[in-house]
Amino acid sequence: MVKHGRAKKRRAGRTGRTKLKNGNYRIFRPATIKDPVIKAMWDQRRSPAANMETLGLRLSTGKDVLASSSKQSGECKAIELYDIPASDI
Repeated sequence: MVKHGRAKKRRAGRTGRTKLKNGNYRIFRPATIKDPVIKAMWDQRRSPAANMETLGLRLSTGKDVLASSSKQSGECKAIELYDIPASDI
Protein backbone atom coordinates (compact mmCIF):
# COMPACT_ATOMS: atom_id res chain seq x y z
CA MET A 1 0.00 0.00 0.00
CA VAL A 2 1.08 3.52 -0.70
CA LYS A 3 1.58 5.77 2.30
CA HIS A 4 0.57 8.97 0.45
CA GLY A 5 3.15 11.34 1.88
CA ARG A 6 2.92 10.19 5.48
CA ALA A 7 6.52 11.15 6.27
CA LYS A 8 6.08 14.62 4.76
CA LYS A 9 2.90 15.18 6.80
CA ARG A 10 4.69 13.98 9.94
CA ARG A 11 7.60 16.36 9.39
CA ALA A 12 5.15 19.21 8.79
CA GLY A 13 3.53 18.51 12.15
CA ARG A 14 0.12 17.68 10.73
CA THR A 15 -0.30 14.31 12.43
CA GLY A 16 -0.62 13.33 16.05
CA ARG A 17 -1.97 16.64 17.23
CA THR A 18 -4.72 16.74 19.77
CA LYS A 19 -6.47 19.87 20.82
CA LEU A 20 -5.99 20.67 24.49
CA LYS A 21 -9.29 21.18 26.22
CA ASN A 22 -9.97 24.37 28.11
CA GLY A 23 -10.52 23.54 31.79
CA ASN A 24 -12.88 26.42 32.52
CA TYR A 25 -15.88 24.23 33.35
CA ARG A 26 -13.99 21.39 35.02
CA ILE A 27 -15.71 21.85 38.41
CA PHE A 28 -19.10 23.25 37.45
CA ARG A 29 -20.62 25.40 34.73
CA PRO A 30 -21.59 28.91 35.84
CA ALA A 31 -25.31 29.29 36.29
CA THR A 32 -27.38 31.30 33.83
CA ILE A 33 -29.98 33.02 35.96
CA LYS A 34 -32.85 35.05 34.53
CA ASP A 35 -34.52 36.21 37.74
CA PRO A 36 -33.03 39.62 38.69
CA VAL A 37 -33.38 39.14 42.47
CA ILE A 38 -31.61 35.78 42.52
CA LYS A 39 -29.04 37.00 40.00
CA ALA A 40 -28.14 39.90 42.30
CA MET A 41 -27.61 37.58 45.28
CA TRP A 42 -25.80 34.79 43.34
CA ASP A 43 -22.06 34.48 43.97
CA GLN A 44 -20.19 32.99 40.98
CA ARG A 45 -17.26 31.87 43.16
CA ARG A 46 -19.44 29.60 45.31
CA SER A 47 -20.96 26.25 44.40
CA PRO A 48 -24.64 26.04 43.39
CA ALA A 49 -25.48 24.20 46.61
CA ALA A 50 -23.86 26.91 48.75
CA ASN A 51 -25.64 29.66 46.82
CA MET A 52 -29.01 27.95 47.17
CA GLU A 53 -28.41 27.58 50.92
CA THR A 54 -27.73 31.32 51.29
CA LEU A 55 -31.00 31.98 49.47
CA GLY A 56 -32.81 29.71 51.92
CA LEU A 57 -33.41 26.95 49.37
CA ARG A 58 -32.17 23.39 49.04
CA LEU A 59 -30.58 21.95 45.94
CA SER A 60 -31.70 18.35 46.53
CA THR A 61 -34.80 17.80 48.62
CA GLY A 62 -34.68 14.00 48.36
CA LYS A 63 -31.97 13.79 51.00
CA ASP A 64 -34.27 15.26 53.66
CA VAL A 65 -37.02 12.75 52.99
CA LEU A 66 -34.62 9.80 53.19
CA ALA A 67 -32.93 11.12 56.33
CA SER A 68 -36.20 11.72 58.19
CA SER A 69 -37.57 8.28 57.33
CA SER A 70 -34.46 6.49 58.59
CA LYS A 71 -34.42 8.45 61.88
CA GLN A 72 -37.88 7.25 62.94
CA SER A 73 -38.06 4.98 65.92
CA GLY A 74 -38.77 1.27 65.69
CA GLU A 75 -42.52 1.80 65.57
CA CYS A 76 -44.66 -0.15 63.19
CA LYS A 77 -45.26 1.73 59.94
CA ALA A 78 -48.24 -0.37 58.92
CA ILE A 79 -51.72 1.06 59.21
CA GLU A 80 -54.36 -1.17 60.79
CA LEU A 81 -57.25 -1.46 58.36
CA TYR A 82 -59.28 -4.26 59.93
CA ASP A 83 -59.88 -5.50 63.46
CA ILE A 84 -58.53 -9.03 63.47
CA PRO A 85 -59.65 -10.93 66.56
CA ALA A 86 -57.07 -12.89 68.50
CA SER A 87 -57.05 -16.59 67.72
CA ASP A 88 -58.27 -19.13 70.30
CA ILE A 89 -55.56 -21.59 69.39
